[in-house]
Amino acid sequence: MTGLELSRLAERVGLDVVGAARVEPYESTERHIVERRARGLFAGMRFTMARPDVSCHPERLLDGARTVISAARCYYTPGPSPSAGEGRLARYTWRDEYAQLRASLDE
Repeated sequence: MTGLELSRLAERVGLDVVGAARVEPYESTERHIVERRARGLFAGMRFTMARPDVSCHPERLLDGARTVISAARCYYTPGPSPSAGEGRLARYTWRDEYAQLRASLDE
């Protein structure tokens, strides 16, 4: 599949960005995660930062894989400014954007 075909497919299924890269370790990213974690900068985050030995090594996930395809959806939604005495919630909490992302990736 060419890059143009991949981009067209991504657009058709509702993805905003898609890219492809060779399967190889993300050594620089892993080093930064380990260094930042050692400095206590991740607090309770338990996603990518929790297991860089896994998340930074796509070559370990599927034997024989040659390409990693990454995709993203923008979840920004304009919203009203809070009134006096009201707080703010991060936009990513307004709805389950990961459900839509998963559906797009499955398609």
